[in-house]
Amino acid sequence: MQTIAEMAEKERDKAFAFPFMLSDGEHFMACTGLTKRELFAAMAMQGLLMAPLSDWAGDSSSEIAKYKGIPASQFFAIQSVGYADALLAELAKEQP
Repeated sequence: MQTIAEMAEKERDKAFAFPFMLSDGEHFMACTGLTKRELFAAMAMQGLLMAPLSDWAGDSSSEIAKYKGIPASQFFAIQSVGYADALLAELAKEQP
């Protein structure tokens, strides 16, 4: 069985959230935009930052403790990417 990180890694480089093409009528340029991982991480961070810091002192105190000494911005970035990877892993599972 693959880990969350392995599943997310497999999807990360090929899954773009908003790919598009630009053209001047003669030349074309593919623009990939954000990857799904980047988009999901940004959305997760937005949600995490809306929660008052006091909300993180409950069940997640052990999670915060393992990152003690790093800036809050880095903590939330790590958490956001973790949530994005978990979502990509779930989405990558085969549907019944």
